[in-house]
Amino acid sequence: MTQKTSFKSRMKQAFSFFRSDLRACTPLLVVFGLISAVTVVICYTICVVLGDDMTFTGALLSLNFLGVTNSGTGIIEIFQYSSANLIYLISIIFTIIYTVRIYSYLHNKRKADLYGSLPIGRSTLFVTKTASAYLMSIIPTLFFLGVISIITVCTGNSVISELSSMFLKICLGTLASISFFGLIAICCGTMLNSVLMFIAVCVAYPLSAIFIKGIVVGCFDGFYVGIFKDSIIMNALNPLAAYDGINIIYWLIFSVVCIALGAFLAKKRKAERAQSAFAFHLPCYIIKVLVSFLAGMFLGTMFGAINVFGNGVGGFVFGFILASAPTFLIVHMIFYKGLKQIVRTIPIYAGLAVVVIVGVVLINLDVLGYNNYVPKSEDVKSAGLIS
Repeated sequence: MTQKTSFKSRMKQAFSFFRSDLRACTPLLVVFGLISAVTVVICYTICVVLGDDMTFTGALLSLNFLGVTNSGTGIIEIFQYSSANLIYLISIIFTIIYTVRIYSYLHNKRKADLYGSLPIGRSTLFVTKTASAYLMSIIPTLFFLGVISIITVCTGNSVISELSSMFLKICLGTLASISFFGLIAICCGTMLNSVLMFIAVCVAYPLSAIFIKGIVVGCFDGFYVGIFKDSIIMNALNPLAAYDGINIIYWLIFSVVCIALGAFLAKKRKAERAQSAFAFHLPCYIIKVLVSFLAGMFLGTMFGAINVFGNGVGGFVFGFILASAPTFLIVHMIFYKGLKQIVRTIPIYAGLAVVVIVGVVLINLDVLGYNNYVPKSEDVKSAGLIS
């Protein structure tokens, strides 16, 4: 359906859908509020009671790694740290629930047909759903973090840096996670596939990056590993890393791109793709490559380290194929519930295997001659520091 309404009209439509989502998620918001309120009260009560109990001095001293001392200020610091982290964890759990519920319309044929018949553009609807999930996730969380901060100030203490930084981390991490999940949900035909793909990316990508780092560092003597520390490359497709509050600019761009791409694909997505395996197959190929790569690197590195066949490279190649090929097949069967379209994806696995094997061989042979310029430890007579 082509959208030709004015911006004001779109905003009215978006607000009406937001109110609808708010009504649907009201029971969840009430549950979150009750759990969070009880959590704050319990943490404050325990900390105050234990702070007045001098027999608990030893336990307080055991918390020195947090910089906490046996004083009134120390007790409030414990309260802030414990309650804020529990609220932080609870909010992440409820964010997952809100997000899955709000995007469920994409994976139900009746809902897809119903929303498709309404006088609202698909992209507007998608952006509205994303905004609903985001606002319902961060507003209650920020409210309770604010309550913790107010209690702290009212007791004559200062807010610890960990609590202050959580405001930014919650906003950034929630935005990145919801926008990325929304993009995946647009591409998938079922909610189960959406959840599985989100988990697979968040786990497989950073672990795969670690294996690549290990191969590079292991083959290039004295390689500077500092470039991997807090690097965007190590978590580029893992939105959960945004909760660390690092690389803020990247995660903002990442979120905007995911929302924009999701809105674009929402226009192209056919309603009848709901409850089928996928509406768009490219993300599925990416996930299968990531998971297969991770499994292959794990066994390949292990076989290479123990010199299977008496050769490290030969052991790696054998282990990589032995683990990655079955993994690729299993992941395909999970997503498609069978072997449908498996023939079309065989070239993708073949390309993965060729790229990885050729890459590892070239790195192992040091075709660029990097190690030739690195002096051997036995050849070093003296060393100095140049300031």
